[in-house]
Amino acid sequence: MRPDGTGVRPVSTALASECAEWSPDGSKIAFCGHWGSADSDFDVGVMNADGSHVRRLTNAPGHDYPGAWSPDGTQLAFSSDRNGSSEFWIMNVDGTHQRRLIDTPGAGEAPNAWLPDGRIVISSAKPDQVLPDWYLIRPDGTHITALPQLHGAQSPIDWLPCTPRTVC
Repeated sequence: MRPDGTGVRPVSTALASECAEWSPDGSKIAFCGHWGSADSDFDVGVMNADGSHVRRLTNAPGHDYPGAWSPDGTQLAFSSDRNGSSEFWIMNVDGTHQRRLIDTPGAGEAPNAWLPDGRIVISSAKPDQVLPDWYLIRPDGTHITALPQLHGAQSPIDWLPCTPRTVC
């Protein structure tokens, strides 16, 4: 749909799916879906914005959820609990080169926004935490920096560029 709510048109993948994330250029949508029965694991898929050319990108036990596209649209950050707890991963947009970026035992981690300068905003929470802690990290897993100014924010969050029409 358009930002004003008009022009609504359904996009169907014939899968039980959710978690939609638009690519930076608006041409593709990453999503999580059940590729088997409705009670199966979630895996990340991608499709064209019109719902065509649906492709499965992950195929792991557990639940994989897309989090953010890289600014150039070549990579996807996602969370996966394939190893027992939610961890932060990155892959190429064709599903290749899947790699876990950080592993904090007992913490649930999720990518939320990929900034234009290449850093990624992630949330991290222990099971007994009501609200997550927030961090910036580079896509190679280095330079983790706390974001205390986001204390109290709930996940998910997103990022908008500063433009003449936005308040920054």
